[in-house]
Amino acid sequence: MKNPVDINLHLSMFARSFVLKEKIDRWEDLLIRRASKIHRKSSQIFDHLDFNYCKPCDDIAAAAKDTTSGVYYGFHWEPEVITFKEAVEKGDCQNAIFSIDPGKFCVFFFHEGLNYICKR
Repeated sequence: MKNPVDINLHLSMFARSFVLKEKIDRWEDLLIRRASKIHRKSSQIFDHLDFNYCKPCDDIAAAAKDTTSGVYYGFHWEPEVITFKEAVEKGDCQNAIFSIDPGKFCVFFFHEGLNYICKR
């Protein structure tokens, strides 16, 4: 990412592209406002993913180059721009989003040790 990153764009586009239609507004609002309750609700996002676009991935390390930058949001602290390698380390067994290309390509880490590649 050579240009300044619009973190809210990444999070908004995640909701618009990879969340079930009837839950988009709810999750877009939670992701953009980052309300204090979002951590408690973070495990619910899994049930609202659109699995037409999000597929399980057994070898998450092969999803992108280690040096690929993206927006990482682990629902505890403010989102940050980090590398894919860092995201894999942080996201292991956590609920987290790592958005590489807004609304087109991201990784969703789930606390049960499952990882999903989301593509449109």
